[in-house]
Amino acid sequence: MISTVNLSKSYREGNRTVAVLKGLDFSLRSGKKIGIAGASGVGKSTLLHILGGLDQPTEGRVEVEGENFYQLGETKRAALRNRFFGFVFQFYHLLPELSALENVMLPALIAGNSKSEAAKKASVILEKVGLKDRTKHLPSQLSGGEQQRVAVARACILKPKVILADEPTGNLDEKTGAEVLGYLHTVVKDAGGSLVLVTHNRDLLKTMDENYELKDGTLWKS
Repeated sequence: MISTVNLSKSYREGNRTVAVLKGLDFSLRSGKKIGIAGASGVGKSTLLHILGGLDQPTEGRVEVEGENFYQLGETKRAALRNRFFGFVFQFYHLLPELSALENVMLPALIAGNSKSEAAKKASVILEKVGLKDRTKHLPSQLSGGEQQRVAVARACILKPKVILADEPTGNLDEKTGAEVLGYLHTVVKDAGGSLVLVTHNRDLLKTMDENYELKDGTLWKS
């Protein structure tokens, strides 16, 4: 489904070049759950952003269902990103002026669903993550765990083939984090998709099919 070939990413810091990712070869098969661990600042988020089309590699390529992702035009890449990927971030990124239902509806509306169709899909998935009675609440009226469940529902409303989760429990206590992770696994399974989760919390990796360590710019299977 997704593969990288000799993927590298570097940044300029003053007069020097800092290599974050160094020639990574990685593949994700359909239906698999992959965990990527590593200390803060090693490039886990950078890798996830490149896989999902949010940041371009310096060298190498990302193939999505056999297509070279970064050789597509921006319009085609954005359309593929909306259809193929769902993103869950540590900081939720909910629009504060919209209700839980309206936040979850957004990807469906962008994809061309009617408002009524998007609302129906959003209601169904919010019920799956235990928020049936919180659909009209604004993010400010929800707990951190509830906000993250809204973010999970939003990521999964279009049943994407791949969910990319960046420290999805990083702002939550252990109990709430475990609940959110459980909901994430449930909706990914219901959608028939795959999951790539990056985290510094190794306890989260126990629920994954395969795990890797990102260290010194290279992935090591663990």
